[in-house]
This record gives sequence, C-alpha cells and structure tokens, in this order.
Amino acid sequence: MKNKIIKLRAHHLMCIEGFGGHGYNAEFVANMKRVISELKNNPEVIVIDDCDDLCSKCPNMKDGICVNSKGGDLEVKRMDGLVLSKLSFKSLNKFFYNDLKKKIIDNFRTKKDLDGICSNCSWKRICKWYKTRE
Repeated sequence: MKNKIIKLRAHHLMCIEGFGGHGYNAEFVANMKRVISELKNNPEVIVIDDCDDLCSKCPNMKDGICVNSKGGDLEVKRMDGLVLSKLSFKSLNKFFYNDLKKKIIDNFRTKKDLDGICSNCSWKRICKWYKTRE
C-alpha cells in the first residue's frame, strides 16, 4: 500500500524533531504521535506555509487559520517563511521525509540558526530539538 502524502508547515519540521509528548491537549498529542509514526515510513511530505496535518487537531486553528495568542497566522507564516528561505525551498516543494530530515539537521545546527523561528516559542524550554542545538 502506498503511503499517503503528509502536509507539514515548514516550521513544524523542527517541532517534530523536538516533540517530547507534550501538547495543547490530548487530541493534539495523539495526532502529533500519529504523524511522527507515519514519518518513520519515509513518506512523501509537501512542505507548506499554511495549516497542515498537525494543525488539523490544534485548538488554535479556527476556520483554517492559526489564532494563537502569540501572533496568530501572521506569526506562524513568518516563521514558515524563515525556514523556507533558510532551506531555499518554496511552499509546496515535495520530498521524502528522510531527505527532508537530513536537510533540517544540516541547516539548523545551532540556536543562532533558529533565531526568529523558535525565539518566541512557548515550547522552547522543553523542546528536545532546541535544547540540543549548540
């Protein structure tokens, strides 16, 4: 059976690497675990700058846009844009996940590489990805 194509916001590529089982609510956490499990099968991933498969269960998504208290849709689109720029990607680029993960690891080695992306993230203090950057 062919893997389904997973849609991921650009900045969520870091969130996936740093996920430690915490989230906004149980439904969000279960969805995050499901998506991460699917990624282990190296599916095709479309990198986007809009609501994705993780956002689908987020309590901060209303009518297809982010309404979080830290800047909402404009802020998350700004973060996505920084990631896309750093990787020289455009929204809707498609990759196999393992190739994409390597690009993330190669391009975001230090906390300085994450400036403006993770700077104001409310999960930063418990994020495994952020804590392991030099």
